[in-house]
Amino acid sequence: MAKGVSKTISVFLDGKAVENSAKAIEVALKKATAQINNMTVGSKEYILQAKKIKDLKKIQEDHNKELQKTGGVIDNLKKKATELQGTFQAAFFASRLKNWAQGMMQEYVDAFRTLDDAFVNVQKYTGMSRQEVEALNDELKKMDTRTPVEQLNKLAAAAGDMGYRSKEDILSFVAAADKINQTLGASLGEDAAKQINKLTQVFGEDKTKGIQGATLATASAINELDKQTNASAKSILDFTTNMAAVGKAAGLTQADIIGLGATLNAQFQDSGASATQLTKVLTRLHIARVMVVFPFPTFP
Repeated sequence: MAKGVSKTISVFLDGKAVENSAKAIEVALKKATAQINNMTVGSKEYILQAKKIKDLKKIQEDHNKELQKTGGVIDNLKKKATELQGTFQAAFFASRLKNWAQGMMQEYVDAFRTLDDAFVNVQKYTGMSRQEVEALNDELKKMDTRTPVEQLNKLAAAAGDMGYRSKEDILSFVAAADKINQTLGASLGEDAAKQINKLTQVFGEDKTKGIQGATLATASAINELDKQTNASAKSILDFTTNMAAVGKAAGLTQADIIGLGATLNAQFQDSGASATQLTKVLTRLHIARVMVVFPFPTFP
């Protein structure tokens, strides 16, 4: 299962973020309550305002529960320290225990902040609502992976940046990207999954094989050539990325370009320079072919 924290600590009122503090929530609740007193009971405005008040009260309740939990932890620490009071060992134990508790609480707060930042990015790039992002996060936690859920949310944001909007498409991309990062991340780099997925979009393979299937198939082909030839996976990927648009226009398939990239790199040809030269050649051939089909008119 993916590691992570399932709670969120961001609050939105009237589409704006409310400062994340008990005092700010209390002020927002008083303001919302004052506003509803001037609204018509049963109106759409009244119903929406009542929901906001209910949400704010729920946040206050959750906050009070967390305080009770923290108070219980501190009480237990005090009790253990008291039992050993009067000895040097007791003082040492209490100090160590206090430091441990403070460290654990700080880690908990840091985890909240990290996940909340990830949620904001997912919202930004996917256009999802906060509730939809939280539901997506619940699905990400079910994935069979050791990758922290915060990192999976970063991949979800990347999926949104690439144009995927539905939860199913985003989950498919995340699943494929996570596998690629675990197996090929060291050799291909951090953005390899995005590069590979863009290739599948250019050649339309994400439509025929599905997002996850096409992305993993392309990654597998590059990895296999990396193993069987002198070419490097990174060079093959860079060459194919640079050649994708022109190659497709020239009638080449994705497999053709990947194979060509592996062949050139295995002959110690630089992937960038090779792609540039081949692009020029294909462009000239394309222009020549157009001239044959649509020659310039001649005049008497």
